[in-house]
Amino acid sequence: MPHIGEERAKLSQPPAIQVLAIGASPSSTIVPDDGKIVVQGGTVSLIEIGRNGTFVTTGLTTAVLPVSRGDVVRITYTVVPTVNYFKG
Repeated sequence: MPHIGEERAKLSQPPAIQVLAIGASPSSTIVPDDGKIVVQGGTVSLIEIGRNGTFVTTGLTTAVLPVSRGDVVRITYTVVPTVNYFKG
């Protein structure tokens, strides 16, 4: 039987980082839950965040973006970047 301390340690672990596969440019990804999206590497010319059909340009080509469930992150690129999602 596990000790209480071991069980608490399991519960306090943050969710794993998810690497998001992105499609052809411009690629749109719907955010599954609140969290952060990290865009890095590749050759990115534009990162936009959309909500309810309205998109806002971030002015960034590398970014850590706070996002909410259902937001859309649209990335325009010539060389595919790495996109990670941190839940929570």
